[in-house]
Amino acid sequence: MKLSPKQQTYHQSLIKLVHTSLKYRNYYKDNRDEYEELLLTHFRVESSKELSIDELIQLVDYLNHKRDSLPTQKMVSAAQLMKIKSLWADRAIDKSTIALLKFSSKITQKALSSIKLLTLGEAQKLIISLNNLK
Repeated sequence: MKLSPKQQTYHQSLIKLVHTSLKYRNYYKDNRDEYEELLLTHFRVESSKELSIDELIQLVDYLNHKRDSLPTQKMVSAAQLMKIKSLWADRAIDKSTIALLKFSSKITQKALSSIKLLTLGEAQKLIISLNNLK
């Protein structure tokens, strides 16, 4: 999704707030792996730059102790991953992982670096779309 210049400025200011927040300075700054795990678990991204404005607001509030927890999403199951890979291998013309990621991103409307980052609902939607391929 494209951001307007004002939204880009706001997005950048929220990223700065993340990195100057209490929890980030006191804990995550020295524990980068834990910070990345937090982002992957709750937002399915590897960097705060990939977060939407709403997600950044949630993260800033959490890191400044204004909210107790972050939203969690049920992630794709191992069975769904196998089904997706199987359907892709059977039905796709270009069977590469890159092509699968492009297709998945088109279906989910979210850029993905791995199909392991799909939510349960996105995986279901992708399986339905793959079943409809001829």
